[in-house]
Amino acid sequence: MKNFPGNFLTMTGIIALVIVIFSFSLNKKTTYDKSSADENRLVAPFDEIEVSGGFEIIINQGTQTPVKISGSEDDIKHIKTEVKDNTLKIGIDNHGNKNYNLGKVIIEITVPELYEIESAGSSTIKCNGTFGGAKDMEFSISGSGTIAIDVNANELDAKIAGSGEMMFSGKANEVDFEISGSGNFKGETLISNSAEITISGSGNAYITAQNTLEVNISGSGNVYYGGSPKVNTSISGSGKVQAK
Repeated sequence: MKNFPGNFLTMTGIIALVIVIFSFSLNKKTTYDKSSADENRLVAPFDEIEVSGGFEIIINQGTQTPVKISGSEDDIKHIKTEVKDNTLKIGIDNHGNKNYNLGKVIIEITVPELYEIESAGSSTIKCNGTFGGAKDMEFSISGSGTIAIDVNANELDAKIAGSGEMMFSGKANEVDFEISGSGNFKGETLISNSAEITISGSGNAYITAQNTLEVNISGSGNVYYGGSPKVNTSISGSGKVQAK
């Protein structure tokens, strides 16, 4: 009984040490092999792309080839690719490890035609070629990603929610741009017959319209346009519409 206080203190110290070690192990991020590698994945035909995450994506126009993924061997294992309903879906599978940190991953895609891109996250998407085939096209960014593409579209529908940026060139019969947040549309070299632009926030849009331009601004966003369209505006806030 005389040794009880000492034994008690010793046991208390051991328990405290175990708790500290256990807590550290929970918060510690696992390290992985980061050796560089490439992987080619065969996928079914597709003409739409849906991306979730932060990748560097290069889209080339041509006969479809396997999707090429470049990065560390461990990172590649965490990349999901599947085609469903003509849509190539690209995302991250952390295999239950929420602490996994994905490094730089480059994804190269070659496809004959493309009509829709949906990006959630911070991916940069660059397209080489002219896509659309004079059909309807849709693009959306949710987050801080970027899309750059040359189009030949009938109706071009594009939406940004967040701080993302889209860069368009080429031509479209009708254009509909929507910005919610601080994102930007850069379409100075996109020639359209008619355009409708809606901005809610501080984003900016650049467009060339030949016939009509309709602008709705709520906030401090701005629209800069080229061409000689008939312009109709509805502005609530400090935003402006200005000819280039």
